[in-house]
Amino acid sequence: MDEHEEFSLTLERQNLKWLYQANLEYISENQTVSNLDNLIAHGSLKGSIFRMKVLSASRLRGVGCFTFAGLAYANLSTLSLMFGPTLPMIGIVSAAIFGARGLKEQ
Repeated sequence: MDEHEEFSLTLERQNLKWLYQANLEYISENQTVSNLDNLIAHGSLKGSIFRMKVLSASRLRGVGCFTFAGLAYANLSTLSLMFGPTLPMIGIVSAAIFGARGLKEQ
């Protein structure tokens, strides 16, 4: 039984070197394919990814709605005393949802 274990260990160590090299080659090929895919994707966009505005009108509206929701939540106790507990919370949740929809990519 010891002889079999010794043979298995030497064989396994040799296989580990080959598997390691094969894994490195596989990772290298995947990176090459990924880089080529990125080049094709950027080429099909014709540079539009670099010309996109950072803050469009819809995104500005989304940021404004999130700001309103944050300020309203910060003053929730005052708003609850004026309008009751339900109406301010519905307004805050609605503003947050509207803000999230405004920030989504189109």
